[in-house]
Amino acid sequence: MELGAAGLSEQPFPTHGKPLAIIPYQSQRAALDMLRDTLDHPTGLSLLQGPALSGKSVLIRTFIESLDREYSVALVDGKGLNTTKLLLSVLHQFGYDIDLSSASELLGLVRVFSLQQASSGAAPLIVVENMQELRPSALRALCELAELKERHGSAIKMVLASDCSLRKIMDAPAMKCISRRITHDFHLHPLTCDETRDYLHQKLQAAGTEFPTFVFPESVCEDIWHASAGWPGIIDRIALLALSKADCLPVHADDIEHPSLPLGT
Repeated sequence: MELGAAGLSEQPFPTHGKPLAIIPYQSQRAALDMLRDTLDHPTGLSLLQGPALSGKSVLIRTFIESLDREYSVALVDGKGLNTTKLLLSVLHQFGYDIDLSSASELLGLVRVFSLQQASSGAAPLIVVENMQELRPSALRALCELAELKERHGSAIKMVLASDCSLRKIMDAPAMKCISRRITHDFHLHPLTCDETRDYLHQKLQAAGTEFPTFVFPESVCEDIWHASAGWPGIIDRIALLALSKADCLPVHADDIEHPSLPLGT
């Protein structure tokens, strides 16, 4: 079905790029509170865990966009990163335009910058997505940065995000300098059935339709909730496919795909 036939001026459920609208729900609000507390805590370092498509990336970017400009933030995808690539990514986002190859020099620059920022009352924040896929050398560098202190607390705040449980990694003796700093060990929860209905209808409204309950009746919203297990990224994909598959409105249960679901954390 063409979007215009559903009264939509744009795609309500994009699967790439910035969401059309950020729809709040209970677990997301709790996670945002956790992230704010991590940044405010003198030694803030938190784990953010949830399966693939559970909304971690949207949540993290929403939080970062809410911060004052005084905070320096580095958001890093940890997939396959070694020490040099990790530190270069962090420094580039802290405003350094460098191309050094020595890991010790890069680590020294991060230390100096972080101590300067922390002494002014705005310790920088490093967020690592896919933390479980960092190479061992990068994990060691992260541990070194986690031990960096100034008189008010830790010189770097951290959020470590993962699609799977980080318990095994955190229990390793070599990770003690990180595990002893953990402020929050947060696991995202899926949307309830009512939250899924509101999530779908508010996204449809944001995309232009005046009659979201006609596009996705309550029974179809419930079918999408069951098919997605309430995970927002999966809700978006199922809703997008259902709209494209439907021949007419309202969307019917037969238009709902039932994908394999990720394991929780």
